[in-house]
Amino acid sequence: MSRSWPRPATLLGWTRTLVLGVLLLGLPAPLQALSDHLLPILLTTALRGAGFGIITVCGSTATAALAPRGRQGAAIGSTASRSRSPKSPSPRRRPGW
Repeated sequence: MSRSWPRPATLLGWTRTLVLGVLLLGLPAPLQALSDHLLPILLTTALRGAGFGIITVCGSTATAALAPRGRQGAAIGSTASRSRSPKSPSPRRRPGW
């Protein structure tokens, strides 16, 4: 079975690809505060989405590449659940409880 690597990581290398993802995710963020028009917000959101996609795919691929053979699925699932847990809403307590 051959491994399928993400194309930017193959062309640029892992480090440059992750730096590109971080820059695409972070640099447009302050620009979103400069305009309330739809087009600039959509463009910056698209750039940030591309950066998030690069980071997510590279992270999952790196996890699968580093995991022992036959345990890639478990490693990716474990990584995904750990990265999702801080985003989960915490139970709210009602006043007086």
